[in-house]
Amino acid sequence: MRSDKKYHKMQNLFTQILFYQREHGFSPSYRDLMTATGLSSTSVVKYYLIKMRHNGLIRYANNTARTLRVTDEGKEVFRVK
Repeated sequence: MRSDKKYHKMQNLFTQILFYQREHGFSPSYRDLMTATGLSSTSVVKYYLIKMRHNGLIRYANNTARTLRVTDEGKEVFRVK
């Protein structure tokens, strides 16, 4: 069973990725996401992004900055258009 607290943190991250991309035309950094979501560190951001990637909700290239992309599956899970 999923943890509602973790789900909401991932949903918030997902929403912030979309918002940032629409506003700036490129993906946010871990620090941008940390600031926008109120998470305590970039390590915590990375932890949730890894979980989201593992579940197919986002994609990104390893060791390459600002490559976050949301997936259609992620949009479906978090009910985003």
